[in-house]
Amino acid sequence: HLLVSGGSKLDAGLARRLEGLGWELLTGFGLSETSPIVALNSRRHKNLASAGRPLRGMDVKIEPLEDKEGGEITVKGPSVFKGYHNLDKKTREAFTEDGYFRTGDIGAFDDDGGLSVTARVKDTIVLPAGENIHPEDVEAAFLESEQIAEAAVLEDDERLALLVVPEREAFRDAGDDAAREAIEAEVRAISDRLPSYQRIADVVLTEESLPRTTLGKLRRHELPELLERARKGEPPPDEAAGLSAADERLLDEPRAGQAWEWLKDRFPDRRFTPNSSL
Repeated sequence: HLLVSGGSKLDAGLARRLEGLGWELLTGFGLSETSPIVALNSRRHKNLASAGRPLRGMDVKIEPLEDKEGGEITVKGPSVFKGYHNLDKKTREAFTEDGYFRTGDIGAFDDDGGLSVTARVKDTIVLPAGENIHPEDVEAAFLESEQIAEAAVLEDDERLALLVVPEREAFRDAGDDAAREAIEAEVRAISDRLPSYQRIADVVLTEESLPRTTLGKLRRHELPELLERARKGEPPPDEAAGLSAADERLLDEPRAGQAWEWLKDRFPDRRFTPNSSL
């Protein structure tokens, strides 16, 4: 009867298209620490451009941020956890002085009481002139290109750098230099359509899959190391060092070993390690 989306912000345009195809769609917002729902679009009150209204009993407040635009979503209520097990310092940092849990998300309320979630506090890039950059917004523009399989925006020497994994099918018959020139031209063309403060200063290509969580979100804290490896043309650490003892034990198990060999045969032109993203 319903499609319910959670775990990451759903694009409002995609939500409208799904509803246009006849599905009824609801979205919400929450975290494990809030057990988990904070706000939800209901059948009675629905605006898929937001995460919906806070549930009854959930006290949601927008806490101003000193160095970033907007405010952090903070929550108090009966479903909010008491703290992290045996991590007193992390628990203290997770709550405001008046007892609200810091979600780590930037957001605001709309005129109808709906909670809009715009970005992660820790992922927001603040440039020297004070502009706030939400990497996902910029990445979305580049991911529309048929030449780019993956893209990640990060700050590098107070400028924006773009890590690009080329779309292999687009460059199957092209050499590395031709692929690089085509990608750089594509990035320049897309950048010209963006606001000046969102434009890319440096493009770095990599054959490595970008590091992601099990939910598919970028592990942004690992991107600077990958950026430097890509610039130097260095292989991933696990590939340079060979298989670890734990990986070798894993591959001794018949089913794992068979899967490993099949994947290497299936993707002979890809750099392949136990950490490769499927």
